[in-house]
Amino acid sequence: MTACVLVPVYRPEPIRTERISLEQLRTKLGDRSIVFAAPAGLDIGPYSAILGDRPTYYFDPNFFRSRDSYNNLIVHEPLYRRLVDWEYHLLHQTDAFVIEDQLDAWVAKGYDYVGSPFWAGDGTMKHLGLTSVGNGGFSLRRTEPMLKALVDARSLSNRLLTRVPRTNAKHLRDVRIGRLTEERYWSSYTLRNVAPIDEGVKFAFEMGLEYLAETYERITPFGCHHDWNIDYVDRHRHGQWRGDEPEYERVIHEIMLRTGNLSTE
Repeated sequence: MTACVLVPVYRPEPIRTERISLEQLRTKLGDRSIVFAAPAGLDIGPYSAILGDRPTYYFDPNFFRSRDSYNNLIVHEPLYRRLVDWEYHLLHQTDAFVIEDQLDAWVAKGYDYVGSPFWAGDGTMKHLGLTSVGNGGFSLRRTEPMLKALVDARSLSNRLLTRVPRTNAKHLRDVRIGRLTEERYWSSYTLRNVAPIDEGVKFAFEMGLEYLAETYERITPFGCHHDWNIDYVDRHRHGQWRGDEPEYERVIHEIMLRTGNLSTE
């Protein structure tokens, strides 16, 4: 099988924006292989009620307690051993939103990693532009090189880590102690064939639409990430506008309108 959709879940029940996210996933990619990653002991029933019965991979609940612990899950070798049947996996957190089904087209491009780009200053200096591809919440990743990187890192000794501080294993250790996020580990330090920024823009967005208005008049991204984008869509479906960022809101409204995503039918 070529690709699956990996959905990490951790709450007893999805909140409003998560429910919208998962309902959209069912609508756009419901015929694909979808798997859950969940803490051991979690009743997956409320999620299966939306997406249907799907395989669930259970892990230590400690992986789901904080952002840092979640980063550790996404560099956890057993996770990738569960995914080896698929060449690619689309990491779809519950605050992601699939705009239209472009999965096969992006798989065909052959990147090891593609996600929406980072803005300068982690979004605090967007006027300085985009810096690199890497957003993790909605990203397509090739499974085999990720598993290989984790196996290789495990094989290195502590003595080697001290002598060669910029090895893959050093960066992996930084993730595990909270100094580096998993998406930057994969996209900036580990995987070789990472999509360039212009491809990341085509793939998805998280923020900065006011700077990309002309671009998104010409292209439609695969998806987007973050609950504020889902909130905009939900409000627009009910004829409401937030009005806090008018240009941003106008662009997302036009994208969703032309792709039929403002209809609840």
